[in-house]
Amino acid sequence: MKKYLTLFLILGMFNFNLFATESETSIQSDTDCQICVGDRVIESYFQYGPHRPCIGTVQMVSTNGKAQVKFDDLEHFYTLDVQYLSKSVSCADNICVGDRFIESYFCENCYQGTVGMIFKNGLSRVILDNRIDHPFIIPVNKLSKEVSCFDGFCKKDSVMAEYFGNYIPGTIERVFSNRQAEVMMQGYKASRIMAIKNLSKCSDCYQR
Repeated sequence: MKKYLTLFLILGMFNFNLFATESETSIQSDTDCQICVGDRVIESYFQYGPHRPCIGTVQMVSTNGKAQVKFDDLEHFYTLDVQYLSKSVSCADNICVGDRFIESYFCENCYQGTVGMIFKNGLSRVILDNRIDHPFIIPVNKLSKEVSCFDGFCKKDSVMAEYFGNYIPGTIERVFSNRQAEVMMQGYKASRIMAIKNLSKCSDCYQR
């Protein structure tokens, strides 16, 4: 009988330690994703509507995992489970608030703009250059940031651009991390987005 009692106590201690370890892991995970009063958040609860998904500010948080939120474009306060909320962050996937970008969400390399907000769930709120009156929600992985140089091509470089079988002199106005550049070519009124592989740097001499 004593042997069975001893074995029971040992197993009980083992199970208790295992449970404690799982609890600590759960607490750590909850801390990483915590939502606090004053946080700016984006929601994934509402499914339809002209302003979906909504962005707002957390007004109150309860111990049962509920949060009261005042959304920017909605009149009333809403109480949602925190699992439907994702808080704003400064950067994600090498994209930060304030970055200039070119997007591939609406169409490939069509629109440029500025990042206004980024959220932990991988979404961003952006202002497109041609629609400054209306922000858009775009996945961060559909944005390519403007950089100073890429693959040896930099802003203000003089280049020879291959464009529909012709080679036209031009100047790089912007360079992006997806190997695209905005180029103003001689004889054109507007700049064009071109792949860097279709550009050649201009120089004083050609070395054979």
